[in-house]
Amino acid sequence: MRGFAGISLRYQNLRTGIRSKPESRIKSVMIEGVIPLVCIFCKFMTCIQFDLELHLYESHKMELVRLPIGKGSLNFRIEYAMNEGRRVGDALRLLDQNSKQKLGFDHNDSH
Repeated sequence: MRGFAGISLRYQNLRTGIRSKPESRIKSVMIEGVIPLVCIFCKFMTCIQFDLELHLYESHKMELVRLPIGKGSLNFRIEYAMNEGRRVGDALRLLDQNSKQKLGFDHNDSH
């Protein structure tokens, strides 16, 4: 759980001073037994890699640019965010429903 919180908190400060964005048009798809991919900038979760890539590109372009990972293309930054999102998904899978709710991930794994 510590690693999970560390991942999330690392990126929360990047959002300060940014105007709120419209909700993503991409729907979250959850498949039972499949590890979710989690957006490292918000609570968006899906089991479909392309959906998270599109969500990151559409909703978090500026946050991607501000990631402290050195120079790299937007695709490189999306891949980095995807790998971090996989780590968050792995950590979420190990938590019980009560712990997920306390962290703000109250999505039911069966949708």
